[in-house]
Amino acid sequence: MLVQKNQDCERTAYRLDSVEGIRNDDNSYAKYMAGAYGAVSEL
Repeated sequence: MLVQKNQDCERTAYRLDSVEGIRNDDNSYAKYMAGAYGAVSEL
């Protein structure tokens, strides 16, 4: 699960498999850390 918080501090949770363009052979961790999935990887 990925969680995105907007400017009003409302949170939206979504599953990684619901993101378009995800492939089984992708390095999900590297893409997450690069911000490719929209959720913020660092606080």
